[in-house]
Amino acid sequence: ELQYAEDEFEHKQEEASDMISMKNLETGAITKVMRESVKEAERKVTAIDRILASERAAAEKLLQDEKAHSAQRAEDAKKALREALNVAAKQAETRLEEQKERYLTQQRVALSAQQAEHEAAAYKLQLGVDREIAEHVETRRELYAERAKTEVELP
Repeated sequence: ELQYAEDEFEHKQEEASDMISMKNLETGAITKVMRESVKEAERKVTAIDRILASERAAAEKLLQDEKAHSAQRAEDAKKALREALNVAAKQAETRLEEQKERYLTQQRVALSAQQAEHEAAAYKLQLGVDREIAEHVETRRELYAERAKTEVELP
């Protein structure tokens, strides 16, 4: 029985040793596959890095081109805005001159009307003065005529 137990132990030990060897082989194979997978992954990462660098460079170039184009568009927009402002300023100046001319014309018309009113008022006053003078002269004539009658009657 002891012999049987020892044989059984040895047999189990051999089986365990065989299993360890198999596991070592499997582990070695797995390790080899994993190393190859890691190398493949590293190659892919390197390729992806190159692609990313290329894409970054292309994106940077596009960005620089867009900046240059945007700067040109901004310059063009500034120029167009300056031109539009100049046109608007000239139009405003023209409108202001026209308004000024209309105002001056209105003022001249108003002054002419006022001058005509003053001339009419002066004419009326002159007529009034002339009437008073005429009345005064008539009154004096009447007085002189009355005096002459009185002198003729009273000698």
